[in-house]
Amino acid sequence: MKRPVKRPKTRPVLYAIFYGAMVRVARRHGYALALHGSLRRDCDLVAVPWTEASSAPERLIDALVKRTGGYVPPGEAKVVKAHGRMTWVIYVGGGGYLDLSVMPRSRK
Repeated sequence: MKRPVKRPKTRPVLYAIFYGAMVRVARRHGYALALHGSLRRDCDLVAVPWTEASSAPERLIDALVKRTGGYVPPGEAKVVKAHGRMTWVIYVGGGGYLDLSVMPRSRK
């Protein structure tokens, strides 16, 4: 009896490719970008303001969407979660998506 052929798990590779490009964008906007999670279903990311001149979270998201060629569907705006963390989902095609959390900037 033949075993069914398993499809290769290509999403982690896709996410790794996006991550390198996204780190550069995040740095230009004054953020550190970290991966967390398994990368199986989606790519969970956390952006942490790293410089005094960090951009507004919305500007960071716009730049990341542009860089990845992804999109945030109309009507799916940010969601505010614990500790003021803001989250967006960026769909990148092929069923993959980036689940991005952005920590708030300080209110000095």
